[in-house]
Amino acid sequence: ANVNSVNANRGDTVTLSVTLSQATTVASGAVELTYDKAVLELVKGEWNVSGTMLANFDTAKNKGAFAYTSGTSISGKIFTATFKVKNSAVFGASTVKMDIQLKDGSNAEISVTNNSGKVTVNCKHSYSKWSSVDGNSHTRTCSVCQHKETVKHAFKNACDEKCDTCGYTRTITHSYKDKWSSSSSKHYHECSVCKAKK
Repeated sequence: ANVNSVNANRGDTVTLSVTLSQATTVASGAVELTYDKAVLELVKGEWNVSGTMLANFDTAKNKGAFAYTSGTSISGKIFTATFKVKNSAVFGASTVKMDIQLKDGSNAEISVTNNSGKVTVNCKHSYSKWSSVDGNSHTRTCSVCQHKETVKHAFKNACDEKCDTCGYTRTITHSYKDKWSSSSSKHYHECSVCKAKK
C-alpha cells in the first residue's frame, strides 16, 4: 500500500491517498493514521471502496474500517485522508503513515507492505531587498524562514556598470576598436561591445 507525497504551504488543504499496487480479494480492512499533529490537522478520512456493507472512519481516533458480505477484489486508490497544514507548521518534510490491514474471507490477515507518504511544508517567502555581497553576487533573506538566496550580479553586457537587480556599481573597461570611425564633425574609436565613443 503506497501513500503519495505532496508539497504545501502553511494554511493549505492537502489530500493523501492509499493505493494498492495490485488487486487483492478481501472481506474487510482497516486503516490507522499516524502523523505530526503539530504540522497537520486531520479534516476527514474516507474509504474509496464500493459495495461495502459498512465503511467508517473516526477522525478523533485516526482509525477506520470497512467490510464486505463476502470476499471482494479491490485495487487502486482505497482510502483518502484530507489534512490542513497548520499556520504554525515547521517547514520541511513531515511523514504521514496510513497503515492498512486487510483480511480475507476466512478472517486471515493478508500481508500488506505499507509505505509512508509525506507532506513537505514550503514557505511563501517574503524576501528583503537585494543587497550586494561583493563584486560577484547579491543576496536576500526571507523574513519568515530565514532562507537566504544568493545569485550573481545581472549586467546587460560587459560594459554595463550597474547591476540591474541590486544597483551594485563596477568599474569597466571598454573594448575600443583600433580602427577610427567618423561622423560629420569628428572621428572616434568605437567600443565593440556597447558602441561607446572615445
